[in-house]
Amino acid sequence: MSAPDNSGFLHELLYQHRGSSRVALVSPQDGLELSYAELCRHSSALAARLRERTAVRRQRIVLLLPGSAAFVVALFAVSELGGVAIPVDIYTKPEELRVILGFLEPALIITNASLQRRIKAGLSSAACCLVEVDGTGLHVAFCGDALRAESVPDPLPGADPEEDALFILTSGTTGHPKAVRLSHRAIRRNIDMHLESLALEGEIISLQVLPVNYSYGLNACLLSTLRLHGTTVLTPHVIEPKLVHTLVERYGANLLMGSPVIFQYLLQNRGGDFRALRSLRYLTVGGDRCRPNVAKLIRSCLPWTHCYVTYGLSEAGPRVSTLAPQFFASLPQSVGRALRGVEIAFLDPAGHPCPPGEPGEVVLRTPSLMNGYFRDEVQSAARVRHGWLFTGDIGRLDADGFLYLLGRRDGEFKFRGRKVHPGYIEQIIFIHPDVQEVHVTRVESAHGEHLLATLKARVASEEALVRELKRLCRRHLPAFLIPSEFRFYDPELYHFKGRPAKQIGASLKQPGPL
Repeated sequence: MSAPDNSGFLHELLYQHRGSSRVALVSPQDGLELSYAELCRHSSALAARLRERTAVRRQRIVLLLPGSAAFVVALFAVSELGGVAIPVDIYTKPEELRVILGFLEPALIITNASLQRRIKAGLSSAACCLVEVDGTGLHVAFCGDALRAESVPDPLPGADPEEDALFILTSGTTGHPKAVRLSHRAIRRNIDMHLESLALEGEIISLQVLPVNYSYGLNACLLSTLRLHGTTVLTPHVIEPKLVHTLVERYGANLLMGSPVIFQYLLQNRGGDFRALRSLRYLTVGGDRCRPNVAKLIRSCLPWTHCYVTYGLSEAGPRVSTLAPQFFASLPQSVGRALRGVEIAFLDPAGHPCPPGEPGEVVLRTPSLMNGYFRDEVQSAARVRHGWLFTGDIGRLDADGFLYLLGRRDGEFKFRGRKVHPGYIEQIIFIHPDVQEVHVTRVESAHGEHLLATLKARVASEEALVRELKRLCRRHLPAFLIPSEFRFYDPELYHFKGRPAKQIGASLKQPGPL
């Protein structure tokens, strides 16, 4: 990777390669390949069309597009004009979409003709720009409220890389939309910090299986590959193991970023034949905790790869820490060491620093900190205090600086008068090689309160496993933290962010399209 250049604007990440003939994007379903030069030309052309029709500078522009060439073109066009790009999941239900758009009040929605037809009834008055990119070039059309060229002001002077470039939508605990505001500079800094921790070498060809409407798929994957002057191979919206294997083999993909549930799905459904994946050199696992059974699955199926475990959150840009490949086998429950420039501390419920090694809320300072939440000063002030981001995650740091996450602060509960972090108990149970998933909860009954451990495991005798787990807990836990009851999930269940789903497709394929 070349020397970091994280002081500029988001679109400069692409435009610095304006003259390059290297392939930037491959869209197999469209039979489309675009070089960096072509991608820059299309983005600048769209920016010119938008400039003719409406003011974009500092305006909120919704990108309702799948992960596609059109999405990338629109993203950088909006950045070039100084607008704020807001990717929205194309599978958002219509009623939820109306709530999101009412909250954001965008100046423009950039979408395609197919999606515009599906949402037309609910968005009949919205100003839309329809963008398509195919083998013949860029196609742009406008519809909805009239956009008058005479109302467009001259470009505002003094653009600042600290201004908002991107909103990442997240769902709050109330169910109302929440938008994380990231500046140009925060995005650029986090990308370079992230890539420095990965130490990727050679020409990178990344298979994009993550959605582009959230920070892992967009910032850490797609934009990071463009920063490396690499090639991104786009995949369809629905992930199928056979197709992923085919695309890796066809294009020689050497980088695959995904969540634990994605890797589990891809590797458990191929009958042990992974010859098509031999070109893969680098893997990153993030977006959720990488359970020991998933780490073991990756090591056994793809032993030739360098696998990194990453931790982050949108409010931090997103990347915070990385576990290097040499520790993937020995420290499977760690999320690694903090990225260069990131400072981590741990606070008790009273806000006091925790003793070394003791668990507490993870708070951090990072050069890629968000600008706050859109239209929510109260939550912004609660999450960012004196430059420190209060993550809501409970974790601890070992003597060598490795970070371990134990769960969410709102997942804590009181048991027998004491505050209990269930993740601490779960990590002990995960030591057993047959345990694939475990969740510890507090249960009340007529006989009092007790701890319940719900397990997923493939074993011949559940009774024998329970006896072994109780012995394991007695060796590592105080008596009052040992679960007195063990139950078992259906072994066919997959889990995503701690929630069981009968079919993996329910986690990877969003609800029905608009």
